[in-house]
Amino acid sequence: MQATITYLLTEQAQRAQMMATGQPVTRKQTTIEDIPAELLTSPYAKIDEAGNLAFDLTRTVGLNHDGSVSNSGNGCAAIYGVLEAIPESGLAALQQLISTVAAKSRKLQTEWQAQIAREKAAAENKSAELAAKKLAAQQLLADFVADPAARAIQIDSGTPYWIKLPGDVTLSRDLMGLDAISAVAKIARERGKQDADAKAAKAAAKEQAKLDYLRIWIAEHGTPSQIARSAEGLLCRDEAIGALSESTFAPLDGFLRYTNDSRPSPDCDREECDGEDCPVIHTVVDTVDCLCELPYATYAAIRAAMPGTTYVLRTHTAQHDCDHEGSCACDSNYSCMVKVTVGPFILQREYAL
Repeated sequence: MQATITYLLTEQAQRAQMMATGQPVTRKQTTIEDIPAELLTSPYAKIDEAGNLAFDLTRTVGLNHDGSVSNSGNGCAAIYGVLEAIPESGLAALQQLISTVAAKSRKLQTEWQAQIAREKAAAENKSAELAAKKLAAQQLLADFVADPAARAIQIDSGTPYWIKLPGDVTLSRDLMGLDAISAVAKIARERGKQDADAKAAKAAAKEQAKLDYLRIWIAEHGTPSQIARSAEGLLCRDEAIGALSESTFAPLDGFLRYTNDSRPSPDCDREECDGEDCPVIHTVVDTVDCLCELPYATYAAIRAAMPGTTYVLRTHTAQHDCDHEGSCACDSNYSCMVKVTVGPFILQREYAL
């Protein structure tokens, strides 16, 4: 069977023919040859509407996604671009070229099919990993729902797209689906509301206990006016607590209370420091390094006057915060915080040392 064959000369063959003929020679050449039937399956073979057979070795052949050869030249991978071949015409050279093309096509086809196999295996592994992760997440959700004491760390606001469970585990709708996340978020929010209601009820009960204690204490120790106003529910809470505090700390009436006026006031003698305009930084810590004789004597007298309570020694420090170089003036003094538990109240007062 005769076929029209279109091919490209190599640059070397093109130069050789131009030198031999003295005429310009194009690289793209066409020849008519007898083609054996086995070459009709080549991807370069094409029969036109008139039934003429042609081989266009200059076009690109592609591979399909399944690794098969695409006769249309399209596909996901190109076997060749433009071919440069057969330095001289002749069926033997053409057959050799087509054989070479076929061998390279088979090699690339094999490589591409191997790549497809690798990608399929990777997809299967990813799918297996996702299934295992989803199974573990389902177990976490089941454990959370089954444990009434379990609480969510955080829930996405509005439509819950994710929920964070104890153990720093975050589950999302991408993994579990929106319905599953929404169902668990609903349970978590209901538990959170129960906790908030219980906390509010506890706080209300604690406040009621304080009010009841104050009412009874005022009835026994208050002034006539306080007793009358308390009986009618008209006594201010702060006044009642103030009366309880005054009575509780009565043994320490002879000691000086520590107030803002008691804080140290550093006196800076540096010429560049304007003591009146320099801001002062005050700090306090609940500890002391040591006490001199006079502050310790006051501390001992406080403990003797009101034994059995809690005493916290405190250090107050004041320092000028000026812009000049070098350290600013600093001063400190001490106090004692006395804490007493009276019924449901923890009362405290601070005394200077």
